[in-house]
Amino acid sequence: MLVGLLLIVGWIAWVRLNDPTVPLTNENLAEARKRWNSSEPADYDLDIKIGGLRAGSVHLEVRDGKVVAFERDGRTPAARRTWDVWTVPGQFEMLDLELAAASKTTGPFDASPGSRVVQFVEFDPQYGYPRQYRRFVLGSDDNVDRSIDWTITAFRVLKPGRGL
Repeated sequence: MLVGLLLIVGWIAWVRLNDPTVPLTNENLAEARKRWNSSEPADYDLDIKIGGLRAGSVHLEVRDGKVVAFERDGRTPAARRTWDVWTVPGQFEMLDLELAAASKTTGPFDASPGSRVVQFVEFDPQYGYPRQYRRFVLGSDDNVDRSIDWTITAFRVLKPGRGL
């Protein structure tokens, strides 16, 4: 029993030590956005793996700051309004909304009152885009999974931006 417990504790410690994410804060989000704004590439391609309730994959292509191609799970949605959501500026807006929703004291993300939200993020050191984001809602008693995560699996700069 003790050996099993030590293995679990060791595994958790190894994961945390090798996990590049940090808690999401208004400060690190503002710094990442500033880094992005100073070096934003005019042309880039982006691939994203999404987990949680609406799991799937996204591929988008940005040219001169505008989305010119978008696929969700291998299909192009007819509604273009969804295309900008997964651009890097769109991801920053989502993180703003995530922080605001997490700060609610009465059931964040429609969870039970008293629930707690844990958010982790990893920002790219050069460009500032969010490489990974993970949100967990703890303490909800309705057994609904309100977790979400996304990981940028490929970020290709085709034309450097202002600062590079």
